[in-house]
Amino acid sequence: MTILRKLAESMRFLRYGPTRLDALNPRLDAADARLDAANARTDELMRLLAAAQQRTRELDEYLRGVHAELQRYQAAAGAQIAGLGDQAAAMNRAVAAGAADSLREAEWTRNQVSALGAALDRLQRSPGASGTAVPAGAVAAEEGFYPTLEHHFRGSAEDLRARLGAYRRWIQDLPAGRVADLGCGRGEWLELLGEWGVAATGVDLNAPNVQGMRARGLDVHHADALEWLQAQPEGSLAAVTSFHVIEHLPFGVLLRLVQEARRVLVPGGRLIMETPNPENVIVATQTFWLDPSHVRPLPPALLEVVVLDAGLELEALLRLNPPAEDAHDIADPTLRALMTQGRDCAVVARKPTAVAA
Repeated sequence: MTILRKLAESMRFLRYGPTRLDALNPRLDAADARLDAANARTDELMRLLAAAQQRTRELDEYLRGVHAELQRYQAAAGAQIAGLGDQAAAMNRAVAAGAADSLREAEWTRNQVSALGAALDRLQRSPGASGTAVPAGAVAAEEGFYPTLEHHFRGSAEDLRARLGAYRRWIQDLPAGRVADLGCGRGEWLELLGEWGVAATGVDLNAPNVQGMRARGLDVHHADALEWLQAQPEGSLAAVTSFHVIEHLPFGVLLRLVQEARRVLVPGGRLIMETPNPENVIVATQTFWLDPSHVRPLPPALLEVVVLDAGLELEALLRLNPPAEDAHDIADPTLRALMTQGRDCAVVARKPTAVAA
């Protein structure tokens, strides 16, 4: 049966197969035509791709040329900018040098004018001086004005106490004894010393200030600082302090004040003197001269020589109370150094424990 079935199928294929193959031929022809069209399209796409690749290579070469040209321009511009920067730096140095020279000349001139003015004031106030006398009440008016000036420019009592706290380390290891504050102003330092358990005495010439401090229970003498020191026994004080006083004194008086301070200090006792710092250009040219009773600025290096000349041992030269932060933004290093020094400076000196005979 299987052979007969296969024979029947073969007969049917021989009878109908050619007809079916003839029917398939148009479809095969159409498929061949579509294949030919696809091949033609592929060839066209390949040509387009080759053209695009060539264009890409051309663009890449062009961009490399542009990049190289830009690098050459950038290098040339950088060289020009560096040259301009060098020229600007040289100009800034020249301006800074000229400004420094001008500041020194201005400071010298102002010192001379201030010294002459102070000398004239002393002549006018001396009992036997000839010429026009100081009008009655002028000294009292000046004394009454000074607390207002001090409050305006020195700051509030809280600000001043905060700044004076920097000296606590120099008070903690003092020998036993009192501390005398010369020119004690409004008494903030005396109050701090009391809070730290240190016995303290103040000396000041300003009567309104003295009255105010006494009303607060502070021990204060209404006297000239040098005269008061001269009246104290030798070796009677653990420390002598003076904040923003010495710039008011003629230089000879300052020397005598330091010499007397050494005499009255116990061995190991300290002298602390603070004054506006003329290393700061704003202080030297502006704020120092806001006080009409200032005589001359006192640089830290000069204070060092003053205490050494009196036979004291230098312990520290301090630069205190830095300026505002924006002073650090100044580009020129010379001007920045002049303006970022501390507004105040101080000398801390010690009486030798083995006193020479």
